[in-house]
Amino acid sequence: MALVPANMSFPLEANDPLFYLCWRRQSCGWCLQGDAPCSWCAVTSTCVPNPSRFPILAPLHSSKICPLGSKERWELRAVPFGCNVSTFSFLTAIVAVLGTLVAIALGYHLVRVGRRMRQSLGHGKLGWGRLDWGRMRRGFFRHRAPEDVEGNHVRETGTERTPLLGGE
Repeated sequence: MALVPANMSFPLEANDPLFYLCWRRQSCGWCLQGDAPCSWCAVTSTCVPNPSRFPILAPLHSSKICPLGSKERWELRAVPFGCNVSTFSFLTAIVAVLGTLVAIALGYHLVRVGRRMRQSLGHGKLGWGRLDWGRMRRGFFRHRAPEDVEGNHVRETGTERTPLLGGE
């Protein structure tokens, strides 16, 4: 036999002893004391039977766990978290922690990829030749004095080149 009160959106079994045990409890603390698988629906202030394996996650499987159905199911309170933690706040905390871990892992990965790219550029592995970062910082692109075949800096005088040091 199904029993449907006027303010409820789901049928309850009247012959279920858990139904009577939970519905007698009039406070969240009494509902969640742990001697029976009951959970507290905060909006309607109702203690409801909740025999699921993970009571705080029961709203994921049933939209009609609380008397107002989907309107209050995410405000369910359950053991072991007590009256101050709803399903919504529990799931929010889980998503925040997992999101933080993913962000840290992504940042770590990006730093490693950046270091490898820099090393590859420095060793010429990407096809651009060997780059000397220190030489570039010292003014690699500035005008430099011409060099002779042996690498000595020379001064141009007319059409001839003469060494800067030593020489006439």
